[in-house]
Amino acid sequence: MLGSVMDRVSQTLLVDRLAIFVEDPLQPGQMRIARSMGVRLFESLDLSFLEPARPEFARGALLFESPRAARRRQRLPSAAPSKQLDLNYFVPCRIREHTVAVLGLGKTVDGDFLSAMTSN
Repeated sequence: MLGSVMDRVSQTLLVDRLAIFVEDPLQPGQMRIARSMGVRLFESLDLSFLEPARPEFARGALLFESPRAARRRQRLPSAAPSKQLDLNYFVPCRIREHTVAVLGLGKTVDGDFLSAMTSN
């Protein structure tokens, strides 16, 4: 099912880099990559920045304009997950008030930002 969701999102938004993160059953409150497309995966990837309680998620989405801007704003190391994943948008997927997944998206295939997303 995740594969068909990713195909539909990719075709609709014209993105070629995306990932779906779900809660890790072994570490409640922590996310793990469930499926990805066009994303290089690293073994020691710290996904703590995807904490469902982030204020940006309450406002709709987390946007990293660039990995450099993300490091400055978040005080992340140079090997920050947003840089490693090369994703710019992180959108929470909720059932009622519970975040069940996070959809990570890169820029469009033309290298443009998605115009409907808002910056924080």
